[in-house]
Amino acid sequence: MRTSNQKCDMYVNKCEVFTANNIFAEDYSNTKESPVLPDGLYVVYSYGHHFPMYAYDYRLKVWIGNSDKYSVSTSKQQSQARPRFEIGKWLNTSDMQELVRCNSLVDYTIKKAGV
Repeated sequence: MRTSNQKCDMYVNKCEVFTANNIFAEDYSNTKESPVLPDGLYVVYSYGHHFPMYAYDYRLKVWIGNSDKYSVSTSKQQSQARPRFEIGKWLNTSDMQELVRCNSLVDYTIKKAGV
């Protein structure tokens, strides 16, 4: 769905895929195949895949936020796209990128622990 930056939070709060002006979201979940046992992430990006701003873990039902500040415009986008729900965990950009590669907070945590 195409929207404006000012209205993108409506899509973020529902974990819906959207494209705005330099903000977009992608859904890497299995919620369509397995609504009873959802897994994977919903991720909101700024200016490309290199800067994930927020991610929602469907299994744990938790929002993860990027704690890094990149630029004035990215900070504005972080405010515009911020979910209305509590951010349960904050990670820096490289850890957010690793979280996305792992596609779950559980798998990310196991990888970081070296198990």
